[in-house]
Amino acid sequence: MSRIKIELLTPLKQYVGNQKTIEAEGETIGAVLSSLSERFPELKEQLYDSTDHTRDFINIFLNGEDIRNQANLLTKLKDEDKIVIMAAIAGG
Repeated sequence: MSRIKIELLTPLKQYVGNQKTIEAEGETIGAVLSSLSERFPELKEQLYDSTDHTRDFINIFLNGEDIRNQANLLTKLKDEDKIVIMAAIAGG
């Protein structure tokens, strides 16, 4: 199982004890997010909608590349990969 570093950008870090970077284990992006959701239930509410799909305004990057351009939540991970999770902010 791969050990992964996850960076949560403001405002999401408030749901993980104001930590900017945390670690989790998992073979896929989905497994890592599931692990985080178990550890931080308030974060799960921000990441997933009522049908357990990631919310539209949540952007997830693996080593700088949007996971939507890969296999999304099924994207395989390897040790030392870095995930960045950010909430899109709308404005005008």
